[in-house]
This record gives sequence, structure tokens and C-alpha cells, in this order.
Amino acid sequence: MIAKYNLTEKDLIAQQKNAISKTKYHIKTKTIYTIIYFLLIYLYLFITHTPGDSIWFGITVSIIFSPLLSIIYRHGMINRFRKDVLRHHQHLTGDFSLVLSDDELVKESKNSTERFNWSEFNQIKEDNDRYYLYITDLKAVTIKKEPENMNEKETKELQALINRKKNSG
Repeated sequence: MIAKYNLTEKDLIAQQKNAISKTKYHIKTKTIYTIIYFLLIYLYLFITHTPGDSIWFGITVSIIFSPLLSIIYRHGMINRFRKDVLRHHQHLTGDFSLVLSDDELVKESKNSTERFNWSEFNQIKEDNDRYYLYITDLKAVTIKKEPENMNEKETKELQALINRKKNSG
């Protein structure tokens, strides 16, 4: 089966948002940033010789604001992705064609051809519009759920194939 679609910056940013919230790399990185945040707060309170009551106030405030760290991290990673990846790797967007079979997936564009065995994907995630086939925590193949060249029956077959691979892995 051959699926054709146009991958846009919006699609790649959606994949990045998915990765930030669901991959081990980003979860570990957010955890490390949170620990550093708390250590810096405690270090500041220790250096300034803050009295005991103020230390508890500082701890309380740092806990209250810690959920913002996740939002700041996500925003920072998306901005970095836009500036570094999308600006310098414009070949990631454009028209793509996928040849899917039970054994492999071949992703073709005017600039490159990539071949993947289904066993290479360590996880398959999805949102409302796309599938994300992760090779590593940082590299994924993004597939639109409704390719431009497929009718409703073919689209359902494509989705069934990917869901079968998702549930078998």
C-alpha cells in the first residue's frame, strides 16, 4: 500500500510535542531540570542565611511554581526545535510517499529514501491526526492518519495495519 501526504512544520512540531510528553529522554531531562531548580532554591536559601520560617516559605513557593517548569521546558524545546532543526533541515517537510507492507516501511521524498523494518520501531504513538513511529526517543517517522491519495477504505486499511503493528510490538 502506498500513502502520499505533505508533511508540514505543524506536523513536525506536533511530533516534537508528543516526544516531549511521552519519551524517556524528555521525561528524564525534565526531572533533572526540576531537581536542579530545587537545589538552586535551597542553595540560595542556605547562602542568604534565611531563617527557618523563610526556608519553609521558600520550599512552599518552589513547590507551587514547580509545575511551571514543565511548561517552560516544553516551550523551550519547541522553540529550539523550530530554530535549530526546522531552519537547517528543510528536507524534513514536503511531499512524502510511504510504501507499507507487513514486513517494512519505505519513506520516500524527492531528496531521500529510507527503509525501516517494523521491528526497528520501539514504540508507536498517535494523536488525532498522526502516527509517530519512534526508532529512538529522538527520531521518529510521522505518518498522517488520512493520506491525500487514499479513499476511506484504503485509509482504514492503513490505520488497521499500523494499529496491528502497534499492538504487536
